[in-house]
Amino acid sequence: MTVRAVIIGLLLAAGIAAFGYFNDWVMKQAFLATNLTPVVVYGFLVLGLLLVNPLLAALGRWQLRGAEWAVVLGLMLVACVVPPA
Repeated sequence: MTVRAVIIGLLLAAGIAAFGYFNDWVMKQAFLATNLTPVVVYGFLVLGLLLVNPLLAALGRWQLRGAEWAVVLGLMLVACVVPPA
């Protein structure tokens, strides 16, 4: 676990929690995180692996390793508990 993985995970988790509450209770849209496999989290994971990681690899040794992606994913999954509460 690296510091940058925790920082990225916490920033994305805060975004999911804040936008999830706004989306669910203020805008009254369909729930952002409805079940055990929230689409928004795995969507961020796929976009990160397919778009962001190759761009970071082109910059040098900035790409995230698999363990760092797991930390980011775990923190985002934990943040999905906040909006339904």
